[in-house]
Amino acid sequence: MADTFQPIGAVAVNVLAKCEVPLFRRYTKVARILAHRLARKAVERRMQANGVRLTCISPAQLRELTLAYLSAHPDLLDQATTLVQGNPKLRKMDEVEERRRERQERKWRKQLGRNDVLDRPVR
Repeated sequence: MADTFQPIGAVAVNVLAKCEVPLFRRYTKVARILAHRLARKAVERRMQANGVRLTCISPAQLRELTLAYLSAHPDLLDQATTLVQGNPKLRKMDEVEERRRERQERKWRKQLGRNDVLDRPVR
């Protein structure tokens, strides 16, 4: 029997090379929240245009409709990213979040005792 051992990094590269699904851009939390807000406003406007009162809709249903709208319109994330970069307050929040994420990643690497790539995503 042949030795079929491969390092995990080589296997991951092979799997990603065969994968037909594109790797998605990583959006910041500020951009995701803003995109969710834009989607909710669009759903609310659409419902009001159809004559539906928002007080008759449960928050859970409104959230479900918002998530469906956001998944159908992924361009809202790009639009939200553009808005974040154009607004000084939001850009500052974005930079603070990025520094916090980098600190957390360094802390996890130190706990693991290695400086290579983490096996889990940093949120």
